[in-house]
Amino acid sequence: MTVDHVEPEPEIKMSQTASLLELLRQRREQSRDGSRVPVHKRLPGVVRSVGRNVLVKRHQRRVEKITAASRLLGTTRIVREVPEYRGVFELDTRSTVAQCILFGGFESSFVRLFETVIAPGQDLLDVGANVGLYTVLGGKLVGQGRVLSVEPVPSVLSLLRANIAKNGLKNVEVFEGVATDKAGPCSITSIEGNEEFSSIGGITHPTAPLQARKSIEIQGETLDNLVAARGLQPGVMKVDVEGAEAFAFRGAKNILEKFRPIIMSELDARLMTNPGESPELVRALLTEQGYRIFDIMTGKDLSDGNPLVDYVGEIVGIPSEKCS
Repeated sequence: MTVDHVEPEPEIKMSQTASLLELLRQRREQSRDGSRVPVHKRLPGVVRSVGRNVLVKRHQRRVEKITAASRLLGTTRIVREVPEYRGVFELDTRSTVAQCILFGGFESSFVRLFETVIAPGQDLLDVGANVGLYTVLGGKLVGQGRVLSVEPVPSVLSLLRANIAKNGLKNVEVFEGVATDKAGPCSITSIEGNEEFSSIGGITHPTAPLQARKSIEIQGETLDNLVAARGLQPGVMKVDVEGAEAFAFRGAKNILEKFRPIIMSELDARLMTNPGESPELVRALLTEQGYRIFDIMTGKDLSDGNPLVDYVGEIVGIPSEKCS
């Protein structure tokens, strides 16, 4: 999850992959000249530290107001139009995602690329759908294409289904389970109200609230099996699975070989708690399938073998044959 405030980017009218590569090129140039760097990171260290404390306190005051309002109303659920995701959404005010949306922005760099890579008629895999922001946006962008929305946490599935219905989408199917490298029962750790931090390997996200965790037994299935059973032809895969990316990609080898989808994924070394799991392993899995990997925020090519041990960010994977 990221909240970013950078200079607006010009509209691009090209083919899908050409548009994506051009947008990444622009982001590389902006990173070099500093215009892609968020404003607060351009300030001197002392000023930045003071500013960060002010923002944290302002955020805390806003959360306190939302919490008080929720208690007064007797519910943590709200319904809000979210223009950047082209829909109306029911949200839980306890959620960090909902709070980011209410306070002004959520994953703006990711959303712009997401809109760029999807073409009408494509099939989309939304792996780790949460309340369905990208399921709804993707469902509208693909038109006659289909969306498979994968979400394992029972307490958030009601919001996901409600948001699909509120936006009148008939081209979306929900799989109630987790994307893994082999089919079978799985255990996932979750926080009620903050299900976006749910993870197979335990919750280690530094911003996750210190609330009671609970372990949930759910069904695991490979993306290859899910896609084959439904006759899908994925053109885009969006993945946000809190450190379990390697599991998802190992279970999607047939998809990557046969359909060559563009991949958009979170990648955070801090969340990869299983032995041997790392951003470098994910890069190896994708490069072995003939993909080039780019950082979404900066446009930097990450396929060059430089260390990714401490990488925290979001990546886009493009089949190498489409990069020439």
